[in-house]
Amino acid sequence: MHDSTSYIPLLMTMIFAALVPFILITADYLLGPKRPDARKSAAYECGFAINENEDSYSDRLYVRFIVVAMLFILFDVEAIFIFPWAVSFKTLGFEGLAAMFFFAAVLLFGLYYAAKKGVFEWD
Repeated sequence: MHDSTSYIPLLMTMIFAALVPFILITADYLLGPKRPDARKSAAYECGFAINENEDSYSDRLYVRFIVVAMLFILFDVEAIFIFPWAVSFKTLGFEGLAAMFFFAAVLLFGLYYAAKKGVFEWD
């Protein structure tokens, strides 16, 4: 099997990955400028300033942008699964090839469904 010392690089990488965000946030807090402003503290969402006296926005946020962004994230994450498959393609054999064709078919079906729903049509 494996010697326990072979896991030391993995452990060091995990510790480093866990510490980097804390180090960066602390450095930003200690070294960053602190100039409070009423505009910076105001409620802000999706490019629109929120008026607390009104219940609705004066401009509408189009859902199409959010749907396209979600589809991009979906296909981007799915593409991540293709790289390990491509690296180990020879060892997976026919079963691996069949599984990837099924995986690609599901992705293409999702893309076809999104296109039929008119997600990619811009008016």
